[in-house]
Amino acid sequence: MADFNFYLNDMIAHHRGSENPNFRWWGSVCSILGKHLKEAGKGKFGKIEAYWCPDNWVPAAIGPDVIVYIVPNTNYSVIAANGGDISLANGDTNLIGLTATVRNICEVYYDRAEVGGIVRPDVIAGAAMHEAAHVKTQKGQEMHNGQTGYFSASPSYWSSPSKADIAFFGKIMGKTVIQNGGLKTKDW
Repeated sequence: MADFNFYLNDMIAHHRGSENPNFRWWGSVCSILGKHLKEAGKGKFGKIEAYWCPDNWVPAAIGPDVIVYIVPNTNYSVIAANGGDISLANGDTNLIGLTATVRNICEVYYDRAEVGGIVRPDVIAGAAMHEAAHVKTQKGQEMHNGQTGYFSASPSYWSSPSKADIAFFGKIMGKTVIQNGGLKTKDW
């Protein structure tokens, strides 16, 4: 039985500085996401894990594994740095993440998951699942058709995913999509 690894690539781990000095929420993101993944993939995989990866570690996505890049804001977009279009995210600040299915790159902007200056780990985890679903289904906006909750066009991540959300992600988890864990954001 194959394993399922969900890699959250922190693109500025070694350059954090003033971008977010209070960066203690990453462990909670992995715990929350890991719980949802284990529920969705129960009985389908050997081991199911969510990993937070610093920017100097390049995960090798194998088989069903997925990579979501975590960036502070659209100024650090991995999609844009690799030739993709982020005009949708720049035009709608309610979008917490974006996926370029043509390039199989997905990213989450943690500045958009803040409440009172504090990042909500549950929102980052939910947005990461949503963007991973775009890559797994190889669908852009049409992935939202017929979806509610986490996978709708206007998702809310302020609560746990519904049973329908878990079932949907469980159906697509095993799909293999080739992703590159070594992409970069803007030059330092």
